[in-house]
Amino acid sequence: MENTSQQQAKAQLREAVESTFGRKMQGHKDFTHLADDVLEKLQQYISPTTLKRFWGYLSEPVEPREETLDILSRYVGFDDWKSFAENAVQEVEIPAAEIASPPPCDEPNNPPKNERQTPRRWPWLVLLLLLLGIAFFVVKTIASRNDSAAEKSLDEHYILRKGQVFSSCDEYLRLFGLTDVKDYPYHQVHPHYPFITLWGPRFRHPDWSNEGDSVRMLPTIVERWAPADALPELIEMRNFEYYHTRLRLNEVRLTFMKNLTDTNYVFLGAYRMSLAHSDTTQTVWERVADEVDLRHLEYLELLRHP
Repeated sequence: MENTSQQQAKAQLREAVESTFGRKMQGHKDFTHLADDVLEKLQQYISPTTLKRFWGYLSEPVEPREETLDILSRYVGFDDWKSFAENAVQEVEIPAAEIASPPPCDEPNNPPKNERQTPRRWPWLVLLLLLLGIAFFVVKTIASRNDSAAEKSLDEHYILRKGQVFSSCDEYLRLFGLTDVKDYPYHQVHPHYPFITLWGPRFRHPDWSNEGDSVRMLPTIVERWAPADALPELIEMRNFEYYHTRLRLNEVRLTFMKNLTDTNYVFLGAYRMSLAHSDTTQTVWERVADEVDLRHLEYLELLRHP
């Protein structure tokens, strides 16, 4: 269980995000527009479903990852979540105001005994309005839960998440409208978005290396062509050409790694070429999003190098 200060810091982060965004998070469209704004300003993607969980819009006991908190903290002007939490303003307790005793009042004049009392009907009206209000609240709550369940089901169907497992290339290629691919199924350009490559490399391939930190599910992938029986001059030329080709294409790779956890393919996220760590001897791919919405692949354009 997280302590009270962490809960307060997260509550203040939600308020700061809403202030920066300029609206309260009250419906599905709000979270979609916020995800778009974060992606446009930071070139980092948080799915609307993740945002809904953080705001409590979905009733799931899932705490946000620190990576999500880091992105939202940068969105509101801080370096990361740790910096925001340390600078979060603690709520000040306001002392209870003194309750003044009501001034004494004169005793009411007793009406004459022979005065006829008019029956009061307003309590029945109040009770009727109260019952109508309760009925309206119950109906609205049930409808809201049904809408949330439907939206959640839809999101689960269309959102790819890091760690999702596929048994073959054909299984994940079908998500993008590709069927019966015979040549190079592990390396296909998206049929509608030429800047997106569907990449299914093998972990620690004997020719292409494809090395990385498997414990962290490869935040970076080092790719280098170096077959054991190839001449050094050929290795150097091949990696030189590969580096410059990838630099020119400036692609986003949706990566499904084979043999990382077992013999299946596991989705690792969206990657782009690391300009800081790649050179003519090796190409380094860095993960820039661990969730992808299949309904809005055009947003991946914002993840490319400017």
